[in-house]
Amino acid sequence: MEYRYSIAYDRLPEFAAELVRRRVNVIVTIGLGAAFAAKAQTATIPIVFATQNDSVQYGLVSSLNQPGSNITGINSFGEELGAKRLRLLHDMLPAASRFAFLVDPMAPSSELAIKDVQTGAATIGKAIEIVAASTNREIDAAFKTFVERRVEALLVTPSTLFLNRRVQVISLAVYHHLPATYGFVPMPTVAG
Repeated sequence: MEYRYSIAYDRLPEFAAELVRRRVNVIVTIGLGAAFAAKAQTATIPIVFATQNDSVQYGLVSSLNQPGSNITGINSFGEELGAKRLRLLHDMLPAASRFAFLVDPMAPSSELAIKDVQTGAATIGKAIEIVAASTNREIDAAFKTFVERRVEALLVTPSTLFLNRRVQVISLAVYHHLPATYGFVPMPTVAG
């Protein structure tokens, strides 16, 4: 087994190229960025991906039934659950009027996730503030912004960055008494 890992999206092509040079038998990727990086490096080594994104919509595969070429995988469609998670927060906190969405601007799916959450916010008649963070320092600054703007509930996009920084993100939410919901199982929904 050969492992390569990075939360920096710009390193993924380098890692994929290295695996291709090493002539591995199969490449397994987690996340849309890693899948695209692997696909760009080889048309012969089988690639199996797991992503929260719609791999057809992003052009990673031609269809779910017939993915084509050397790539296949699974989607959990997590980015499309943002509106539902926002609705959950609203149902848990019906008096809340200030919501925020913490998004990783480097994630390939951030635009679609933002649109989904904005649609969900319009459905419940609430505004949602979009705050981007792609480093530890920016995550800290985002929470200062939430406090300054008196955000009452937080939605965190499912991204590799926030999964890897879950202790930081959850600790800041708890410290600031900010109810939040997250896009990954190891990151619980917190209210209170």
